[in-house]
Amino acid sequence: MEIQEIKQKKAINDFVVASKIIGITPGNVKQALNRPGSKYHTAVVGALTRIITGREQLISESKPEVAA
Repeated sequence: MEIQEIKQKKAINDFVVASKIIGITPGNVKQALNRPGSKYHTAVVGALTRIITGREQLISESKPEVAA
């Protein structure tokens, strides 16, 4: 997932969850996302991609089918 797509799709507490996955503070997650040269950048992008993808999958699976 591209950084711009992550920024558009991120939700409240995504940085907190990513920080727990990686072991850094939520503020550091935000900084690492915006700094491609950071040693945590790849881990942050990967964690946020998994979080966003997982959330979208859960939402799509949980939507009830509406009869027409």
